[in-house]
Amino acid sequence: MKKKSKNSLIVSPTPAFFDWLARVSADPTKGKPAPPADYSSDYTITYTLPDLPTEEAFTGWMKVNYRVIFKNELLTWKIDDKFWPPPTLENFYKLFSVAYKAEMDDNASI
Repeated sequence: MKKKSKNSLIVSPTPAFFDWLARVSADPTKGKPAPPADYSSDYTITYTLPDLPTEEAFTGWMKVNYRVIFKNELLTWKIDDKFWPPPTLENFYKLFSVAYKAEMDDNASI
Protein backbone atom coordinates (compact mmCIF):
# COMPACT_ATOMS: atom_id res chain seq x y z
CA MET A 1 0.00 0.00 0.00
CA LYS A 2 1.16 3.45 -0.86
CA LYS A 3 0.77 6.22 1.70
CA LYS A 4 -1.15 9.27 0.58
CA SER A 5 0.55 12.64 0.81
CA LYS A 6 -1.18 15.67 2.29
CA ASN A 7 -0.06 18.85 0.60
CA SER A 8 -0.93 22.29 1.90
CA LEU A 9 -0.45 25.87 0.88
CA ILE A 10 -0.22 28.24 3.84
CA VAL A 11 -1.00 31.84 2.91
CA SER A 12 -0.61 34.89 5.12
CA PRO A 13 -0.80 38.61 4.42
CA THR A 14 2.51 40.47 4.40
CA PRO A 15 3.14 43.88 5.98
CA ALA A 16 2.75 45.28 2.44
CA PHE A 17 -0.78 43.84 2.38
CA PHE A 18 -1.71 45.63 5.59
CA ASP A 19 -0.17 48.88 4.32
CA TRP A 20 -2.22 48.55 1.13
CA LEU A 21 -5.34 47.63 3.12
CA ALA A 22 -4.98 50.74 5.28
CA ARG A 23 -4.79 52.89 2.14
CA VAL A 24 -7.96 51.42 0.60
CA SER A 25 -10.01 51.06 3.78
CA ALA A 26 -13.13 53.17 4.06
CA ASP A 27 -12.08 54.20 7.56
CA PRO A 28 -8.33 53.75 8.17
CA THR A 29 -8.69 55.14 11.73
CA LYS A 30 -10.18 51.79 12.79
CA GLY A 31 -6.79 50.13 12.47
CA LYS A 32 -6.00 46.67 11.17
CA PRO A 33 -9.18 44.62 10.70
CA ALA A 34 -9.64 41.30 12.45
CA PRO A 35 -8.75 38.34 10.27
CA PRO A 36 -11.62 36.68 8.42
CA ALA A 37 -13.25 33.72 10.16
CA ASP A 38 -11.32 31.16 8.07
CA TYR A 39 -7.98 32.57 9.19
CA SER A 40 -6.11 31.47 12.26
CA SER A 41 -5.13 34.01 14.90
CA ASP A 42 -1.77 34.55 13.17
CA TYR A 43 -3.54 35.62 9.94
CA THR A 44 -2.77 32.40 8.07
CA ILE A 45 -5.13 30.28 6.04
CA THR A 46 -4.38 26.79 4.76
CA TYR A 47 -5.45 25.43 1.39
CA THR A 48 -5.35 21.73 0.55
CA LEU A 49 -3.39 21.05 -2.62
CA PRO A 50 -3.18 18.16 -5.06
CA ASP A 51 -0.18 15.87 -4.86
CA LEU A 52 2.83 17.90 -5.96
CA PRO A 53 5.90 15.68 -5.67
CA THR A 54 8.57 18.36 -6.03
CA GLU A 55 9.21 22.02 -5.27
CA GLU A 56 9.29 22.62 -9.03
CA ALA A 57 5.81 21.07 -9.37
CA PHE A 58 4.57 23.39 -6.64
CA THR A 59 6.11 26.42 -8.35
CA GLY A 60 4.46 25.45 -11.63
CA TRP A 61 1.12 24.90 -9.89
CA MET A 62 1.35 28.36 -8.29
CA LYS A 63 2.03 30.04 -11.64
CA VAL A 64 -1.17 28.50 -13.01
CA ASN A 65 -3.39 28.91 -9.92
CA TYR A 66 -2.23 32.00 -8.02
CA ARG A 67 -5.02 34.18 -9.48
CA VAL A 68 -7.71 32.04 -7.88
CA ILE A 69 -6.01 32.28 -4.49
CA PHE A 70 -5.34 36.00 -4.95
CA LYS A 71 -9.02 36.64 -5.72
CA ASN A 72 -10.17 34.44 -2.85
CA GLU A 73 -7.91 36.24 -0.38
CA LEU A 74 -9.15 39.69 -1.40
CA LEU A 75 -12.78 38.51 -1.31
CA THR A 76 -12.22 36.98 2.13
CA TRP A 77 -11.06 40.32 3.49
CA LYS A 78 -14.19 41.92 1.94
CA ILE A 79 -12.25 44.43 -0.12
CA ASP A 80 -14.25 46.11 -2.88
CA ASP A 81 -12.86 44.86 -6.19
CA LYS A 82 -12.55 48.42 -7.54
CA PHE A 83 -9.58 48.81 -5.15
CA TRP A 84 -7.85 45.54 -6.07
CA PRO A 85 -4.33 45.72 -7.45
CA PRO A 86 -3.69 44.07 -10.81
CA PRO A 87 -3.67 40.29 -10.21
CA THR A 88 -0.08 39.71 -11.24
CA LEU A 89 2.17 37.06 -9.77
CA GLU A 90 4.47 39.85 -8.57
CA ASN A 91 1.61 41.56 -6.69
CA PHE A 92 0.49 38.25 -5.23
CA TYR A 93 3.93 37.55 -3.75
CA LYS A 94 4.23 41.16 -2.61
CA LEU A 95 0.94 41.03 -0.68
CA PHE A 96 1.00 37.41 0.51
CA SER A 97 3.57 35.10 1.98
CA VAL A 98 3.21 31.46 0.95
CA ALA A 99 4.62 28.23 2.27
CA TYR A 100 4.28 24.77 0.76
CA LYS A 101 3.95 21.91 3.19
CA ALA A 102 4.02 18.26 2.10
CA GLU A 103 3.62 15.41 4.52
CA MET A 104 2.58 11.80 4.41
CA ASP A 105 -0.77 10.84 5.92
CA ASP A 106 -0.07 7.75 8.02
CA ASN A 107 -3.79 7.06 8.36
CA ALA A 108 -4.66 7.02 4.67
CA SER A 109 -3.55 4.80 1.85
CA ILE A 110 -4.19 4.67 -1.86
